Amino acid sequence: MFIVVDGIPVDLIHKASTPNLDRIEKEGVFLESYVGGERGGYSQTPTISSNGYATQITGTWVNKHNVWDNGIDDPNYNYPTIFRLYKDTYPEGKTAIYST
Repeated sequence: MFIVVDGIPVDLIHKASTPNLDRIEKEGVFLESYVGGERGGYSQTPTISSNGYATQITGTWVNKHNVWDNGIDDPNYNYPTIFRLYKDTYPEGKTAIYST
């Protein structure tokens, strides 16, 4: 299970009552993700949702996946996503996305 919490600082998540996330963490792991790139470097990435998601699911920086903003005008689909890697490894596996 891969859960993305957008726009909430991790310190606030740790301070909040999150019994369901706590149960999931007991069975797996809670990891923080950094998707901003190096400030002033080739990987610098604007902190906008779509390019952050693209960075997380492709494992590449914005200069590679080419999703610079929420317009997603010219994405580079040459980098596999975690969903493609999963389906390649487990062809009969199920994937689903829920957003609220």
